[in-house]
Amino acid sequence: MKKCLIAMISAAMLILSSSALVSSNVSNKATVNTQAKTVQDVPHKSTEGIDKCTTLLSLEHEELINNIIAIIKNYVLFRKGVVNILNDEKAADLVNNLIANKEASNTIGAEVIDPMGDDKGPNGKYQYPTENGFNKVMDLTGVRAEETADSMQITIKVANISDAWKPLNGFDHVCFSIFLDDPNKKGLTLLPKQNAMTPNKFNWDYEAFIEGWNKGLYTTDNASADSFGKQLEAVPDTVVDKVNKTIKVSIPKSAIGNPTNLKDWKVYVTTWDYDGISKSFRPLMKNALNFLFGGGEEDNAKEPYIMDDITPVTVIIGSLINTYTAAKKLKAEDIDFKIIDAHTHIGVTKDFSMTKQMLLDYMERDKIAMSVVSNIAGEEFGRDSKKIITDETNSQISINTDLLNFAKQNSDKIKCLFWIRPNDETFDSKAQDFMLQNTQYFKGFKFHPFHSQMQITDDRLKPYLEFANKYSLVFLIHTDSDDVNNLLSRPEYVYELAKKYTNVKFIIAHLGMGSDGMAAAKYISELPNLYGDIAQVTPDIALNVIKTCGSSKILYGTDSTIDDSVSIHQYFLDRIQKLKDNLSKDDFENVMFKNAEKIFK
Repeated sequence: MKKCLIAMISAAMLILSSSALVSSNVSNKATVNTQAKTVQDVPHKSTEGIDKCTTLLSLEHEELINNIIAIIKNYVLFRKGVVNILNDEKAADLVNNLIANKEASNTIGAEVIDPMGDDKGPNGKYQYPTENGFNKVMDLTGVRAEETADSMQITIKVANISDAWKPLNGFDHVCFSIFLDDPNKKGLTLLPKQNAMTPNKFNWDYEAFIEGWNKGLYTTDNASADSFGKQLEAVPDTVVDKVNKTIKVSIPKSAIGNPTNLKDWKVYVTTWDYDGISKSFRPLMKNALNFLFGGGEEDNAKEPYIMDDITPVTVIIGSLINTYTAAKKLKAEDIDFKIIDAHTHIGVTKDFSMTKQMLLDYMERDKIAMSVVSNIAGEEFGRDSKKIITDETNSQISINTDLLNFAKQNSDKIKCLFWIRPNDETFDSKAQDFMLQNTQYFKGFKFHPFHSQMQITDDRLKPYLEFANKYSLVFLIHTDSDDVNNLLSRPEYVYELAKKYTNVKFIIAHLGMGSDGMAAAKYISELPNLYGDIAQVTPDIALNVIKTCGSSKILYGTDSTIDDSVSIHQYFLDRIQKLKDNLSKDDFENVMFKNAEKIFK
């Protein structure tokens, strides 16, 4: 028995002591040597008594075995798994079986270790945007690549994880670009949209693009310096662990050519941040601003959009790992219940591109029976907080007439909200007549405090509010969290108005975006004319809010089509499935369509 223990410990310690750091000429990173010791390097060669040891080791020294396994799993990295660490087949089988029994859902993989604090770009001078959420979230500290029975798993370690905006994918303020090299293909060395090339002529064949609200998988087809490649239908799965500061990414083998195994596949990871609304990486300036990177040679510098990267890591063939099991997936063709989306948009501006056809395509694809729509072309201030000039194309009457014509062409599936522009315009008699003449389509108003740079409590909104109160209309208001620094769109402001204008059906859009939704839930539960929608809200937050204020006060919404990616539509379906799995039939139907039918009748 001692011989077996010594064999296992000696092998582990020998390989631990032989791990070497290898420098990369391009990234100047350090990587752990993944070459296991050969048979001749292992000092304990005797196999005498190994069969007798097996049972004793398993039963009498479970804790020690677990510790040894932990050592092997966490620190020792092999190119071919554990099988090479001992000098005979039986000993190798013993360790393999122990690990398989104890850690059936894990395997031994390759890990590249990256020093903390090197998230400063290639020139060492890059600066994070000044907004508070950008706090070491792009500082890679390690990447591990593993093979499962049907997928590649990539575990990314970072110095910090932010979820300040409660993003759909569990993290924000960072985008991970993950490049996969199939050794049997000749791929590309340029990095799409990143003003950069791969290190050491690494060539990639697939790219997994992952940020807070979007996930996608691309091939090199049609990829260029200015555009991603061809997007595949498959979407990477992600699991975020804030405690251990990891994001685990699972990419199905079926999406990358169904290789027999992942022998000699490699992975390269970079970090930056992506603006999902403008659909572009955030610019690099000379000096950092709120949401702009600094440290470039000039403003809008065409230097690499890479805050940190990590030396390419080789994927280890895994024979011990079980299939990665994702949450149950809902397919659009399986939807057999009614859905009304209470929060959607059309509108093309310098900030947004949400065409009417995009909305109709979304509705058809996800089997949306009806959408409640507002026209964001009426924004008075852009996302950069700069004033937009008002002309005949974006006046209240113009943009809402455009929406009206769209609704008339799709009268069975579109209801409208009148986008208001109180900074530049008034609710004059012409606008009031417009509303009264089109009550079949227009059910109320939409107000976005940020895009009007105005609180809902501003006196300039009184005419709209009084009109809505007189005719018992809906008022959908964009809200962010109740943070003291949020001076424009706090749920508390909507609550105060709902107490005053009791005939208005107020909707707290997003339940206070970026919050846990509980402040909004408290307000909603107190007033009969106050509701909330779950656009941009995670399913867990939605379920907690429903538990607090009841299913009769919450409406399904998506903010479509601000993001029209494949991944976001699968997320919508996954969210619906989670609501369906955790709510009673009556509660689920309330949220998905019954509340909207009542409010927008």
